[in-house]
Amino acid sequence: GCKHFRKSQDHLSINMKDDPRSLDPREVRLLSDINLIKHIYEGLVQENTRTGNL
Repeated sequence: GCKHFRKSQDHLSINMKDDPRSLDPREVRLLSDINLIKHIYEGLVQENTRTGNL
């Protein structure tokens, strides 16, 4: 049968073909990993566009 799952406000689920190679934004090279990193770090850090520093 079908199961009913409660939607939790504490979790984000992202369907990915493979596990990310790294969660370190300095080491990420694959587009799928870059997109994941953007979701994780968006709003937590900002890049200074003049200096490139975070």
